[in-house]
Amino acid sequence: MYLDDGLGIEQDQEMCKIVSEQVKLDLVRSGFVPKAEKSLWEPTKRLVWLGTFIDTENGFYKIPDNRINKMIHSIDDIISCSTGRKSVFVKKVASVVGQIISTYLVIGNLVYLMTKHLTIDVNTSASWYSYIKLSESSIEQLQFWKLYISEV
Repeated sequence: MYLDDGLGIEQDQEMCKIVSEQVKLDLVRSGFVPKAEKSLWEPTKRLVWLGTFIDTENGFYKIPDNRINKMIHSIDDIISCSTGRKSVFVKKVASVVGQIISTYLVIGNLVYLMTKHLTIDVNTSASWYSYIKLSESSIEQLQFWKLYISEV
């Protein structure tokens, strides 16, 4: 069994240290072995967590540039494959939808509204190993994200 992606928040640094040590101790006592290279036990006001940059000192979330570049590259690839109403591997489309939805903390509900047609197209596939033809609405949503994600 694996535990992953925990995050704790406290009002001050000292309390954060206390809670962090207690969580670490509880994990070890429960038989889990925290990976040192994947763990951050010291309080911090800035970190990347689940692919989102969190800055609690200045009060904002940001999508790191490497994620933005990956999304744009993936979107370009799908648009290129779709040109001339060609088919696209459904897993590629589902991956882009997942990448977009994972920006929810930064962008909000727009991620769901502007992936609706893409999700509908993904759900028409017979299996994860099939190809689909994207609707015009899905292509428009991809074009929207290509422009919008650069501005976030």
